[in-house]
Amino acid sequence: MKEEAKGILFEKKVRLLPVPRDGAMIDDPKHIGWFMYEGTKVRFVLPKSRSRRTLYPLLNDTEKEFFESVLGVDLNPYAKEDNFWHTFEVVIEKNEHMMKYGVEFDLSDPMDNLKWRLLKIQEQVAPSWADRYEDGAYRFALVDSDYEAAAKVTKATLREKAYKFLSKMSNSQVKLYDFLSIYHLQNPKSKRPAHDADRDALFADAEELITDHVKDFITIAEDPDYDMKLMIHRGIGASAIEKKWNSKDFFTPEGKFLGNNLDQVITNLRKDEYQEDLMRIKAVVSANSK
Repeated sequence: MKEEAKGILFEKKVRLLPVPRDGAMIDDPKHIGWFMYEGTKVRFVLPKSRSRRTLYPLLNDTEKEFFESVLGVDLNPYAKEDNFWHTFEVVIEKNEHMMKYGVEFDLSDPMDNLKWRLLKIQEQVAPSWADRYEDGAYRFALVDSDYEAAAKVTKATLREKAYKFLSKMSNSQVKLYDFLSIYHLQNPKSKRPAHDADRDALFADAEELITDHVKDFITIAEDPDYDMKLMIHRGIGASAIEKKWNSKDFFTPEGKFLGNNLDQVITNLRKDEYQEDLMRIKAVVSANSK
């Protein structure tokens, strides 16, 4: 049996995880209707082939023969009576456990393996967690157990890297405030640091970013344009650049449009037609820092 199962059964487990999306009608994870309403079910069945006349051929001849032997069933998709595929389905119910842990399938178990194969050909199921946003139709994703282990290692490595950056500014209220302000300019939906916040409060905010958005934290810390963004941040504080709190647009004090995001402002300030504006901003920031 072990020889027959080679390439068909696998000594690993996978999980089907939900893929909630930003911008959904219900975006509160605590709401009973988040992702799906509590207790509702999704049924995955063998789809029709393109001709719409027969069921999709899920298994090749070798796989079909193997599963028929171990399960003791007829897996002919064209059977006119007692067709196994007419009742075979994978049912996913929305509940707290499913939302947190997903549904696990043991690929060394023939029936779980068959369910996994069925899920792999569903339009609503992404082939991996990394691909979950590649198609708007994806509502679930299949995740290998080894991928989860690797993801945990990667996240731990990123957190370690982020804390090294944090340690370099941890004793300075000014550096912490500047970093968090640049982060906010780059991510307008993030928490805006309070100008009068002390070092401990700002450090706590930075730690919270590492916990919740470690990749974004590192992106800012490693940004080759960090100094330019720092100048823009200080330019706003010195009124050399205008940006209203409820607007995404940046302007000169004279009303000249600079951009509608931080990266666009930098791109424009490097253009020849903005060089006078850039020199003026630098001069004001320099005078204001003395």
